[in-house]
Amino acid sequence: MLAARHPSSTEWRLILVCLTSSLLLHAMGLSSISQGIKIAPATPLTQEVVLQTEILSEALSPLSLQATAPPALPTPKARTNAPPARHLPKIEQIEIPDPVLNSQRSSSTEEAFAIPEPEPHESERQPLPLEAESLTSLTSVTNPLEIQQPVSLVRSAVLEYSVGYGIQDNTTPQAISTVRWQSTEDKFEIESVSQATGLTSLLVRGKLTETSIGNITPQGLAPVRYGEKRASRGERAIHFQRDRNVVSFSNRQEEVPLSAGVQDRLALRYQLGWLLQATPSLQQVGSVLEVPVATPSGVDRWRMVVQKHEILHTETGDFQALYLVREKRADRAYDQSLEVWIAPSVFWLPIRVRIVDATNRSLDAVLIKTQVQEK
Repeated sequence: MLAARHPSSTEWRLILVCLTSSLLLHAMGLSSISQGIKIAPATPLTQEVVLQTEILSEALSPLSLQATAPPALPTPKARTNAPPARHLPKIEQIEIPDPVLNSQRSSSTEEAFAIPEPEPHESERQPLPLEAESLTSLTSVTNPLEIQQPVSLVRSAVLEYSVGYGIQDNTTPQAISTVRWQSTEDKFEIESVSQATGLTSLLVRGKLTETSIGNITPQGLAPVRYGEKRASRGERAIHFQRDRNVVSFSNRQEEVPLSAGVQDRLALRYQLGWLLQATPSLQQVGSVLEVPVATPSGVDRWRMVVQKHEILHTETGDFQALYLVREKRADRAYDQSLEVWIAPSVFWLPIRVRIVDATNRSLDAVLIKTQVQEK
């Protein structure tokens, strides 16, 4: 038998180095795979081992038993060349105006057009006495009117107004108001529908509708019912109960005595033309027409003064007109002036109506189209 050969010391050293390297490789590979932690190099030999271990770890990572989250997507950088924001023209929120006066302040969008009429004090709800200093005081308005000449009313008419808003005369068109007048021998009916136009219609939606129906008497128009309806609320009505001689309101329980010649604010514009036509002496500059007017706030006397005769230039032509003004009342903080231009050549109809509030904001309705049937 051959004698067993034992490795020499040199061979033992080689075996020991191989075993040590193998153990180091296995230990570092397992540590890197399970924990993903790099071992800092200590010697040039271990640096090489670490490099190989990292490569192996990356190759085996998809096979790891531990679930790994997908890499996060890079956050996009903010655009530096984004187009500038568009700025639409600034438009004031406003609400479509009442033809003569509005009743109260409102903050809603649908009422942005309205110029407010302050709620009158209790002492102002009843008709006020006629003013003694009137140059040509219309005492006949509250008594049977002495007709100096017959009055001819058109059978039907459609009047279209462009409504502007701004400061005094500096207004821009914001709405269209269409007024329809119908009459028979002894009845009349008026309907006014106003609606915002253009860019304003994007802010102010819906319509303002006013109606006035009543009788035609020797003293002029005698309203029976007035209605006002906005998109933001139901109809408010005024009832002229001539059989009981009272005026009643749908928005409150109070009743007030019915004065002779009382008008609503829609019928008033046409009653002014009737009075001027029936009594030519009232056409003189300085004449005063005092008419009881019922609004949803109550009944008050409106003092209209003939300021002058002038030629009014409009899109539909030039018209000779009587210019009447109701001045602001000093005892009302938010009162407004009312201006009406009555054109004899257009059947004594109003061709322009303007109201100006306490801050000089103006709503100006100017006639732009007419369709008239005389008989």
